[in-house]
Amino acid sequence: MEVTMQVHISVDDVTGILRDVTVHQYSAIFENPILADMYWFYLKYRARFSLYCFADQEILLNQVTDRYREELAEETHWLKFGFHAGNKQSNYEKLASEEERACLREQIHMVHDNICRFAHKDSICHTVRLHYFAGSKETVEELEKQGISALLTADDDRISYYLTEEENRALRASESGFLQKGNMKFYRTDIRYEKTEDILAELEARKQQERIVIFTHENQWIRQRKKIETSLAWLKEHEAQFLMEL
Repeated sequence: MEVTMQVHISVDDVTGILRDVTVHQYSAIFENPILADMYWFYLKYRARFSLYCFADQEILLNQVTDRYREELAEETHWLKFGFHAGNKQSNYEKLASEEERACLREQIHMVHDNICRFAHKDSICHTVRLHYFAGSKETVEELEKQGISALLTADDDRISYYLTEEENRALRASESGFLQKGNMKFYRTDIRYEKTEDILAELEARKQQERIVIFTHENQWIRQRKKIETSLAWLKEHEAQFLMEL
C-alpha cells in the first residue's frame, strides 16, 4: 500500500511581515508581498505554512494590528503562527531556574495571547521550532505545559534541544525522522531552502520518506522564492499532503 507523503513547511524569525502589515494600511493582509506569495501558493498548490514568531524584535507582538483578524480567522486551515523565541538573542539551552522558566512562560503567553488577538485561537501552532534548536529539559517541560506537543529539530548534525548524542544521531539516521522522549515528539528537519542548491534532487532523494520537513527564514523568502515554488510544484505532482501540525 502506497503511503501519502506528508510535508511540513515553516518560516522562522518572523518579524518583518507583522511590522509591515501594522505600519501599512493595506486593504487586505495579503497585500504584504510574502503573505501574497503564500496565499498564491496555497491556491495553486494547496500548500500550508507555519510562521514562527519572536515576542519582541522588529515589533512587539502586542503592537501588531488586529485590523486583519477576520481575514486571518478564515485562513487557519492553511496559515498558522507559533512561538519561536522571545527575541533574536534568546537561547533556552541552559534554562533551569524558576525565574528563567517564568520568563519563558511569559514569552509563550505573550505570543499565544497576541496570535489569538490579531488572528484566532485556531491560528496557534502546537508544532514549533525553537530559536537555535536549543532547549533544556526544563524548557521542554514548560513548552508541554503551554500546549506545545512537537518540536522540529536541526537540519544538520548539531544536538537539538536536550536530546542525547545517541538520540540525536538515531533521529538523524532514522527512516521515520521521528523520536518521542517523554511526552514531547521530535521531528527531524530535512531541508533548509537556503542551504539546498538543487531542490529537485533533494526532494527526489527523499521521495520514499513518509514525511518531509522543510523550512526557511523570513529574510530569505524573496531570495528563495523560485526554489520554494519549484518544490511546491514537485510536491503537488507527487500528491503530497501539507500539514501544519505533526
